[in-house]
Amino acid sequence: MKLGLNTLLFTAGFDREHLPLLAKVKQWGYDGIEIARFAFDGFPAGEIGQAARDEGLEVTFCSALTGDTSLVSDDAATRQRALDFLKQGLDTACAIGSPVFLGPFCAPVGQLPGQAGRPPHFLPVRSTPASGADTRIPASLPPHPPG
Repeated sequence: MKLGLNTLLFTAGFDREHLPLLAKVKQWGYDGIEIARFAFDGFPAGEIGQAARDEGLEVTFCSALTGDTSLVSDDAATRQRALDFLKQGLDTACAIGSPVFLGPFCAPVGQLPGQAGRPPHFLPVRSTPASGADTRIPASLPPHPPG
């Protein structure tokens, strides 16, 4: 069994200023670090991922839909913003070196509108990093729960 620590215990926006935390996480006996971000622009993903690996930590990456992004919205523009966000998140997960991109990804945190009778949503989300590498990592998109 491996143990990991999620950076949400310390911050909602892990960045360079939090790099000293990585050595402590390893000292505490953890095998990995799950880096959490809710905005991706300007995030030094490659640098953060390499710093974690240099400390001997495995890296995973997580986020969540917030604000005006939702995969289960009736509004097409809101769903598109969610897909765009997830694609950018997948690119960031690839850049950080994570084998997975974790969520929750169905609706914004704290919101899950009940829509009885609506079929489950299984949306294929695939992203190719800006580098051009054909890298695919799994993204979990849960079905819309019943009513």
